[in-house]
Amino acid sequence: MLLPHLGARGVACWHAPPAHTARRVARLPCSCDEDVCQLHEAEVLDYYHQQLHKHLAARSPGGGGGGGEGSYTRQVMKRHFELALLDYVRFMAGWGFWGNAGWAQRRAKDILPRLPALLREQAAQREADGYVVE
Repeated sequence: MLLPHLGARGVACWHAPPAHTARRVARLPCSCDEDVCQLHEAEVLDYYHQQLHKHLAARSPGGGGGGGEGSYTRQVMKRHFELALLDYVRFMAGWGFWGNAGWAQRRAKDILPRLPALLREQAAQREADGYVVE
């Protein structure tokens, strides 16, 4: 268990996979107790971001950094998490809600008014990183 003070209620949702995809991060809170997600979302994202940086640094040549960890800031990760959570709730709406759907739906409703700004930030980041935005 990665955050022991959460007890058994946080075990399933806080296992950090080695891959750094925001979709995986967005799915994690949907399998745990609602109060854990609501009260510890920021803490979990912080922990996951720290672990991601540790894995990126270890995978870089010589293990001394340079694996892209500096460009993937906590702010970028939060944006990816929020966009992925919206996508996940959209998926659940089509197939049926399960798990911690109440928390996920409330968070999605909180995020939706900011969606245009999030998408503009994402497009600007991709362009700055050299991706072609069409």
